[in-house]
Amino acid sequence: MPDREAARRLLTDALGADDVVLVKASRSYGLEQLAADLLATGDGPDGAAS
Repeated sequence: MPDREAARRLLTDALGADDVVLVKASRSYGLEQLAADLLATGDGPDGAAS
């Protein structure tokens, strides 16, 4: 992936409501923000899609 936004777009399109993702990497890549971005795309009370 060229950047976090590209990864977010790919994962948002590929993931379903019942999918689980483990985000594991160095903080220098900013993947904690990618995880937060993915949670924010959900519509449930905890950010998960319902």
